[in-house]
Amino acid sequence: MQVLILYYSKGGNTRRLAEVIAKGVEEVEGVNGILKNTDEVTKDDFAASDGIIAGSPVYFGVMAAQGTGSVQWDGRNHAAF
Repeated sequence: MQVLILYYSKGGNTRRLAEVIAKGVEEVEGVNGILKNTDEVTKDDFAASDGIIAGSPVYFGVMAAQGTGSVQWDGRNHAAF
């Protein structure tokens, strides 16, 4: 099983959270975590992943557009931070 940990981080805090989450995902036997920021992620990354965990800073109660615009919420297991 592969989990894509996708993040957008302007100041670095969301990136650090994503790194900790990726480390936790890797601790689960049989699960491979792929950590990518929104500038690096490709359609192939989405296609190859069984689950998606997406993170973004929050501005006025809403995730940043850079953090959600490329996410394909298409029925796979997903989470947000």
